[in-house]
Amino acid sequence: VWDTDGHLVTNFHVIASIVNKPGATCLIRLKNNNEEYVARLVGADPGHDIAVLKIKAPSSELKPIPVGDSKNLLVGQK
Repeated sequence: VWDTDGHLVTNFHVIASIVNKPGATCLIRLKNNNEEYVARLVGADPGHDIAVLKIKAPSSELKPIPVGDSKNLLVGQK
């Protein structure tokens, strides 16, 4: 979960089978409440194996991941 607006970030290969189906959706089960919600594809970059979905879930159920800060990273550091 990227934000409380319902954006999800995943690998493209996970949702590749729905990309070419007009109006296609998928079900996402949230770990924190074990409920399933409908999501639609917002955008994808197959070459970088990334995709963004939008889930129709209450914002109170969406717990965004903490986003790190890369300003102090050194070359080669993970």
